[in-house]
Amino acid sequence: MTDLGRLTLRLDADVRSLRRRLEEAERLIEQTGQQSGETFRESILQGIGLDLGGRINSLVFGQIGKGKQFIQSSLATYQEFAQTIQQFGVFSGASEKEIQALTDETKRLGAETSKSSTDVAKVSVELTKLACIIHQRPKR
Repeated sequence: MTDLGRLTLRLDADVRSLRRRLEEAERLIEQTGQQSGETFRESILQGIGLDLGGRINSLVFGQIGKGKQFIQSSLATYQEFAQTIQQFGVFSGASEKEIQALTDETKRLGAETSKSSTDVAKVSVELTKLACIIHQRPKR
């Protein structure tokens, strides 16, 4: 074989080898692209899931927290009202029927005016205290 023939065979072998390597590289790139695409898609979905989960968590537990605050505030208000009514009973010496009437009236006034039932009950206590002071003064 001549030098030219050997050179042709050698170039042909090198080209085939190069072609095989290129095809292998293309397959690897394609596989990596598919894997990267799936990984990318999965990471996006995970990100969306985490964000959505965080928003749901915030919404649910935020509302629960607000509900808890509302209940605590309501209980504190009720306790203050009940304590004020109890003070009225102590200072006035009123009967249970009279205390119930005052309770009903303070609730009505609290609903119909800009003042709360507790505020109205506190005024009743203060008026009762003043009445006690007036009755305890010696008559002239």
